[in-house]
Amino acid sequence: YERQEAQEQKAAEKAAKQAYLDGKLAEVQEMNDDIARQILEIEYILESAMNVDSWVDLESFRVVAEHPPFEANGLDQPVPAPVPIQISSVFRR
Repeated sequence: YERQEAQEQKAAEKAAKQAYLDGKLAEVQEMNDDIARQILEIEYILESAMNVDSWVDLESFRVVAEHPPFEANGLDQPVPAPVPIQISSVFRR
């Protein structure tokens, strides 16, 4: 009786593994079908684009910036040189 149970359990495990593999294979096949469909769509888009004169004048997109006049308010003048520090005799030995 135990031997029969062990054989049945082994057969059930084998069937479960096979069902798992079959499910995974079906999942992979579905993903492959999706990828194949996407490739066909991309090929169609590329083929359609190649049949159209799609020249674009990039110069038509150029924008020339207009800057307002710069108000320097004195910042366009150099900063005066610093005044040297006078060391008093207190710090000398």
